[in-house]
Amino acid sequence: MKNKLHYFIFLLLIAYCSSLTANAQTPTVEKIDPPNWWANMTVNPVRVLIRGKNLSGANVLSPMNSGLKTYNFRHSENGHYLFFDVEIVPNTKAGKYNFKVETRNGFVNAPFEISQKMPRQNRFQGYLPDDVIYFLMPDRFADGDQSNNDPPKSKGLYDRSKGRHYHGGDLQGVINKLPYLKSLGVTAIWTTPVYDNNDKPDTKEVYEGVPETTGYHGYGAVDMYAVDEHLGDMAKLGELIDKAHALGLKVIQDQVANHTGPYHVWANDPPTPTWWNGTVENHISNNWQKWTAMNPRATYQTQRRNIDGWFINILPDFNQDDPEVEKYLIQNSIWWLEMNGFDSIRMDTLPHVPRTFWQKWSGAIKREYPNVNILGELYDGDPALISYFQTGRR
Repeated sequence: MKNKLHYFIFLLLIAYCSSLTANAQTPTVEKIDPPNWWANMTVNPVRVLIRGKNLSGANVLSPMNSGLKTYNFRHSENGHYLFFDVEIVPNTKAGKYNFKVETRNGFVNAPFEISQKMPRQNRFQGYLPDDVIYFLMPDRFADGDQSNNDPPKSKGLYDRSKGRHYHGGDLQGVINKLPYLKSLGVTAIWTTPVYDNNDKPDTKEVYEGVPETTGYHGYGAVDMYAVDEHLGDMAKLGELIDKAHALGLKVIQDQVANHTGPYHVWANDPPTPTWWNGTVENHISNNWQKWTAMNPRATYQTQRRNIDGWFINILPDFNQDDPEVEKYLIQNSIWWLEMNGFDSIRMDTLPHVPRTFWQKWSGAIKREYPNVNILGELYDGDPALISYFQTGRR
């Protein structure tokens, strides 16, 4: 009797341990990029990237009769990332859906939304040579909402006594000043990026006498699908654009397709082996020699540093020759336009990205938004170099 009891307890322990192991290997979903898309878009299917755990070998099942089809699955070796295509049947009903991410160890639901397309009237207008463009940095322009100066998510980064900390400006501040901008004769507003930046002090980008900095400027994204909490949220961004349009003001979005911030989760855990040009431990630094892009006499090594090099030796440099990176960046640009109704794009670090990518990227933008044009960052006194990057140049 005693031996039978021991055997029974032994079996229970085995079953318990097996259940723990199974639960530990159940797939999890931490983030979905993009979190939503639209029916009847020129980009279809849309390539979705899930970040999570235990995603190796996963399949994704779409809801029955939803108008959504999932296929072309690809996962990272460590099981942290899963790519798949979502084909959206024309006129698919807008609403919230759940994809079933399934492995042999279990499944988890991944939320995805089909959104209503943005009305085209008075949006996606592009800018003209006659436009008067006012450039502003939201954090340094006007503080319209003091409640987001030192948000719980990233406490301690607000300090007006330090030049490279947040100073309190936000999207509400820009909204409040729209009549003032209109009174100046301004016809278009260009702001620095609103991407979510790092939530802690930056001890990688430092300067003499400045042991830490922050992402107040917006150019060090840690989430390319979110608005930084110091500035507001997606609803507030939409409000800014709608109210600007109501006053006859265009809004130009600053985007970055060259790099992320050094604290992005991808920096040390990239979705593909070739996501970056190099790695955190082994990469080349950028030499800022943009002239090499058009000069056939420039050495390969010099040209490569201009394209593949990491800015200030710390900003992870996207490899746009990786097909997954290419799709991710193109979709991200279109997502921001369609979510908010921006009129144009100001593209950061234009000459440090391969021209082959810009051809595909701009083609995708123009197919969906024919009037949206691009203001590329290229400061140079050589008209030959500037013309090399003009629209239509082959």
